[in-house]
Amino acid sequence: MKTLILTKDNLVPSEYNNQFRVTFNPSFDTTNHKLAFVNTQFTYSFFNIDSALYKNNKISYYWIDGSKHEIFITDGGYEISDLYNYFILELIKNKHYVVTEDNLYRYYIKINVNVSYFRIDLQFFPLETVSEALEAGYSTPEGANWSFPDSYTNVEDAFMRLEFDSTYDTHLLFGISETGIYPSDEKLTEKTEGMTTESLDNFICYSDVDPQVTPFNNIIVNCDRVENDLAIDNSSRIFSFSPNVSFATPIDIQANNLLFLDLQQGVYQSLTITFTDEQNRNIRFRDKAVNIQLAIKEDFSSK
Repeated sequence: MKTLILTKDNLVPSEYNNQFRVTFNPSFDTTNHKLAFVNTQFTYSFFNIDSALYKNNKISYYWIDGSKHEIFITDGGYEISDLYNYFILELIKNKHYVVTEDNLYRYYIKINVNVSYFRIDLQFFPLETVSEALEAGYSTPEGANWSFPDSYTNVEDAFMRLEFDSTYDTHLLFGISETGIYPSDEKLTEKTEGMTTESLDNFICYSDVDPQVTPFNNIIVNCDRVENDLAIDNSSRIFSFSPNVSFATPIDIQANNLLFLDLQQGVYQSLTITFTDEQNRNIRFRDKAVNIQLAIKEDFSSK
């Protein structure tokens, strides 16, 4: 049995950094040979917000005064709490918050992970009127170009709202199945039923599908010289695993049992390993320090 080791020195330059190639010198006759994945080590460096790969970096909101504001999230590795903090920073930049008498900042949306129900909760709060703000000791930020309303004609006017662009997949991060204004007019009417302009209260909307904070669940190891007859539609697959670690954490994956798969019959100059997700999409390595170990053995039973 022979061992092949691929490292960052075998990296095939590309925008994804997910291909590693070993060149044989002389050429390798793969007739009656099998290959198995042994192990791999690398750092989890895959951004879950990736504007080019997943197009899930845009979210907009409508402030109480009706103005629309677009937010483009910088590519990176984010938890829901990170995304909420990013959103809050945008609200602060746009002066869309209220200052309390204790000089604290008050916001009118909150986003939480509801672990018990495996969902994302989005909580919306009504903005106070002038009289309510005076009574509570609230004020607008210095330089703000909006003011507290004297009153509300409609209940819906008291709440800020989000918008998910139909050409982006940002809504899926939060487990929201549809794009457009959020909450929708229908949902907002449902949530504010029973309220009046004199008796406003907060309400919660939540995921209606599983949140996709991580765009993929499994990493697939593919080899261009393998004929995997166990997966005809994906004949190059040699191994798969779920990267159950946090962002920027080392991963060490070992095959408990070596599964030897037939190599294509022929004489070849190279062998390439490619990492994809379960949907056969490329994944983008930000850290190129990858180690891959393969095993090749001759199949004497075929002779």
